Amino acid sequence: MTSPPLTLGHTRENVLFGIILTISLAGLIAYIPSLIGSVYGGYFDTAAIDTLFYFWALFLLFSGKLSFTQRTLGLIIPIWILSIYLIARFGIGGAGFLWLFVVPILAGVLLGLKKGVVTLFVTLLALLLIGLSIRYLGLFSEAFGTHPLLTWSIMSGNALALGALVMVSASVMIMGLNSVLRQLDHKINELALIKDATIETVATLAEYRDTDTGEHIERTKIYVRIIAEHLSRTPRYEEKLTPEYITLLYKSAPLHDIGKIGVPDNILLKPGKLTTEEFEIMKQHTVYGRDALLKSERKLGHNSFLRLAAEIAYTHQERWDGSGYPLGLQGEDIPLSGRIMAVADVYDALTNERPYKEAMEHDAAIAYLRENGGTLFDPEIIALLPLFEEEFHRIHKEKRF
Repeated sequence: MTSPPLTLGHTRENVLFGIILTISLAGLIAYIPSLIGSVYGGYFDTAAIDTLFYFWALFLLFSGKLSFTQRTLGLIIPIWILSIYLIARFGIGGAGFLWLFVVPILAGVLLGLKKGVVTLFVTLLALLLIGLSIRYLGLFSEAFGTHPLLTWSIMSGNALALGALVMVSASVMIMGLNSVLRQLDHKINELALIKDATIETVATLAEYRDTDTGEHIERTKIYVRIIAEHLSRTPRYEEKLTPEYITLLYKSAPLHDIGKIGVPDNILLKPGKLTTEEFEIMKQHTVYGRDALLKSERKLGHNSFLRLAAEIAYTHQERWDGSGYPLGLQGEDIPLSGRIMAVADVYDALTNERPYKEAMEHDAAIAYLRENGGTLFDPEIIALLPLFEEEFHRIHKEKRF
């Protein structure tokens, strides 16, 4: 199964979630003593702002409807407003400069260098306005001591310079990370394509021995995906048949007959009916396929793709009433992957010519599947036939493989 692309967006989303979670947890721990201290000191406006900010952080954390940009701006803008308010209200003794230091860093890391620079510029304008208010209107004088304008200028300059330094450094590192992620994603996709091509090649070689041109594996994997997608819309299977699992089924299906490589040509290619002894040998292709795939899995370590492929290879000839092979499993003792593969495999076998039989018409093949629902095939799958039988017919008629 091809891995989802690695992107800087994924990294930033994780960072944002961690930041909001940290602020929310720290807020919950510090909120009550902060509230009591603010009320006791007569800072009722601060108590109200603290309450709004902490509950806003919780909203950002748990809201699933906001986009990444909305959530980011929803965090950065209130922090910026809070920092300016705290600076103006409490001067250098409050936490305002600390929050002001944080804002451009968050903007640079989460939104990129350009937006970080814009944040710095807007912050500079706000600080200049407060400085002008101190100088010409005499505002905030008590909060900044005997030399309010000088104190204000020094603290503002330090906060802006330090914020700019960290923001630029973080943004440059993020851009470097983005480049690494793009290269890594390219390599992952390249490896996935190589894996898919190898699977198709090995599976096609197995089908060539069975006088097929590889079209069987192409058709059956599409049939498997169609069945799985329709089953996934039913309440019973919607959790198991996730898009990721369906993709895994689709990629694993071509290996269902890989064990035929171990069956002698005089049996595999026999134009007539097999004898009892020959059929017993033919049955072993399910065992050969499972053993080969599990051997590969043991070498590679746990691999969900190979394990599922081995499960399909081993159980796709089992039948609902227990008349199949190699184990004679019944009903839901047969893995879902094997039950899905059985329907896809039989439909394709019926509608295409083989050395020992003529091709059957689509309607006749569908009638056969329907008649044997609950005996040879999973009745829940067969009950869905009206939903996908036309898709099967279209794939069969295309002959495009």
